[in-house]
Amino acid sequence: MRCWARPCFFGAASCSCGDDDDDDKADPNKPLPDDDTGDDDDSAADDDVDDDTGDDDTSDGVMPHFLGVWDVTGTDDELGAYEGQVEFWVNENGEFRFSRSVRYADQTFDGYDVYSGWDGTAETADNAAEATVTLRRVDYIRAFGDLVRGEDEKTPEVVTGTFAMGEGKTLTLTAGYTSAPAGLVSASETLTYAGENGDLPIFFMDDTYYPTHEPMPDWLHDLVFLIMTDYHALPFFDDYRDREEFDVGVHYYPHFRTGFRLVPRAPRDVARAEQNHRRHQSGGNAAALSGLRDAAA
Repeated sequence: MRCWARPCFFGAASCSCGDDDDDDKADPNKPLPDDDTGDDDDSAADDDVDDDTGDDDTSDGVMPHFLGVWDVTGTDDELGAYEGQVEFWVNENGEFRFSRSVRYADQTFDGYDVYSGWDGTAETADNAAEATVTLRRVDYIRAFGDLVRGEDEKTPEVVTGTFAMGEGKTLTLTAGYTSAPAGLVSASETLTYAGENGDLPIFFMDDTYYPTHEPMPDWLHDLVFLIMTDYHALPFFDDYRDREEFDVGVHYYPHFRTGFRLVPRAPRDVARAEQNHRRHQSGGNAAALSGLRDAAA
């Protein structure tokens, strides 16, 4: 099931003390024409206090006119046309966050639609914003069909999205995405304001691993690891045996809360096979939990 619920908006109430900038007073979530382009409450050259906490200054580091949910249409250089939603929101720690969920019109995998979900950070300045998302390219399947993952794919791909708003807090944005170090993502899109933030963001990573038992007592731990010394020496464990959690010897049960199981990962068939495997594990909606991706590979 698509998770389109949205998070709370942490907007401050308006308390005007003579400032005639009231473009955000009617609805601090909604982009409206800026009636005072000269408002400079936070300018170093302005010795006035911030007399209107609902205006368009940046005293809280967030431009109120970016907050909310935006409908998206765009084109990915590799995956083609897509549509969905983007959200700018503020979490409980006051951090400005970015979420994105889109469906690719011409992409399918094993008969299912292909979506992607991003969860990252954002910054704003004047009529522009920038989002940063780190995409994991590998997980637990080494190969699928003729595709084999390489060592270079262990390096995460960092996507940067740039957003521009027209003068006067318009109801549309234009955006472009690029990525590094491999340059796997290239896309452009148009965003149209859709509404306020809700109780939860449109997408966020919310997977939990529960321990299935308490850690072993020292004597049992030492005995088990002694018995399994030769087994733990196998090449399979090269990437794991030096980890602290490996030495603890606790088994975990994964609980995938994330709605569609959208994860920061490349869209190639290896990643999509992983999604299908998780879909069957979690019993989620087949169409929504299909092979999902976050970056072009």
